[in-house]
Amino acid sequence: MKFNKYFISIFAVILFTISCSFAQGNSNNERNDYLIVLGLFEDGLYQSTELRLQDFLYKYPASEWRESAYYLLGKSQFYLKKYPEVRNILKEFMVQFPFSTLVDDAVFLVGESYYEENNFIQAAKQFARIADDFPKSELLNKANYWAGESYFEIPDY
Repeated sequence: MKFNKYFISIFAVILFTISCSFAQGNSNNERNDYLIVLGLFEDGLYQSTELRLQDFLYKYPASEWRESAYYLLGKSQFYLKKYPEVRNILKEFMVQFPFSTLVDDAVFLVGESYYEENNFIQAAKQFARIADDFPKSELLNKANYWAGESYFEIPDY
């Protein structure tokens, strides 16, 4: 009888442990998926990063890393020279995360995407937004420089 109680107690502890690990499995998978994506991005594998991030955002719509994933997706697309996609994803990012510390970076990256497409008027407007909307941004000097470069490239300005 004592053996049965001991056996049942051990079985209950094992069952509880297994159920807890399954409950944490999703968050561990989410974390692992995010870390893989981050590694791909840091290694410069932007095509793979882009595909994995799209999958990540689909699989984990309420992820704690969603904000960062959106920004990294835009940055990956920038490095892949997919400039219209950069603007689309970063505009969506700014709508979904208006208080993010990365919004000024997103505005700057949108400006860079316009500049790379030789759309200097739009680039200058985006860079000027940094001064207007984020006067304490660390990107302010850089944005002012690139706004000047953009204005310089505009014919008849």
